[in-house]
Amino acid sequence: MKTNRTSEARAQEARSKITGLVKSLGRYLVGRDEAIRLLALATAAGEPMLLLGPPGTAKSDLIFKFAQAIGIGAEDYFEYMITAFTEPSEIIGPVDIKALREDGVYRRRLEGKLADVKVVFLDEIFNGNSAILNTLLTVMNERKVYDAGKPRRLDKLIGFFAATNQIPEREELGALKDRFVIKVKLDPVQQDDFDGLIAAGLRNERCRTTGQTPWANGDVTPEDFAAVRDFVGEICHADGSDFPRFPESVHRTFRRIVLDLDSQGVSLSDREVIKLYRLIVLHGYLFHGRLPGSIQLSDLVVLRYVAESAAQFVVVRKCVDDAIGGAGP
Repeated sequence: MKTNRTSEARAQEARSKITGLVKSLGRYLVGRDEAIRLLALATAAGEPMLLLGPPGTAKSDLIFKFAQAIGIGAEDYFEYMITAFTEPSEIIGPVDIKALREDGVYRRRLEGKLADVKVVFLDEIFNGNSAILNTLLTVMNERKVYDAGKPRRLDKLIGFFAATNQIPEREELGALKDRFVIKVKLDPVQQDDFDGLIAAGLRNERCRTTGQTPWANGDVTPEDFAAVRDFVGEICHADGSDFPRFPESVHRTFRRIVLDLDSQGVSLSDREVIKLYRLIVLHGYLFHGRLPGSIQLSDLVVLRYVAESAAQFVVVRKCVDDAIGGAGP
């Protein structure tokens, strides 16, 4: 498989920096190593990611610290709590009254809102009304918003993250849930690492009071994620084949997991299956330097995160772990 040596060297450098960040950020977010890895994977893939967990499980802190750690400043970060009364103008931007009065143009002021930043975090995303949900579907599907009747590409956006205390079962939310291929459940960590939780909490409090951000050392940038994504895209088509095949045993296990999940009521859409294939390739390369032909069973760990309800998380994890024989990430 021939590849561009320059892009390969850049990608290797980038993946080394990203994996280093994943390890170091865990010092400030105790018990969240799994979620941090998935944030890195989702960013490299350009895929939205959903965090599920009760209040107090550091969902917003996780996203904020990750954004800072990859060089995202306050001007490029947008965070908002969604309610049933949230209007599109609150996340896209208010109508430009001056332009409406003088030119009769219905234009929005986009500065500082979703269309003008690099990382977006929407808390309680499923609380949104139909207008919000439709707006977000366009953002997630096509990476664009409409302004003055014309589409505006969200070229700056590199990370779209959302959170919820619980995943509602309402039918009208099906399309939005389907767009989150990666969903991670955050549980309280006090029972698993009580002392670590206290130590990290005190460390973070000291950082807040002194204005320090030691997790943001400037080593990793959005361009590093782009380098990994571009290289993986290149190797996926380097030999002119229709798609890069996994080793036969891994490919067979992948297919069996998808079919087993379906038999247990966890049905994946065709869109999700395709995206999961690409995420598995990215996982193998980003964290282990593996090319598609050397993907291992442990890379199928990505399939753990496809549940669409709280009840499904246990079912999905058991199904995947049984199939890959306990192979870790």
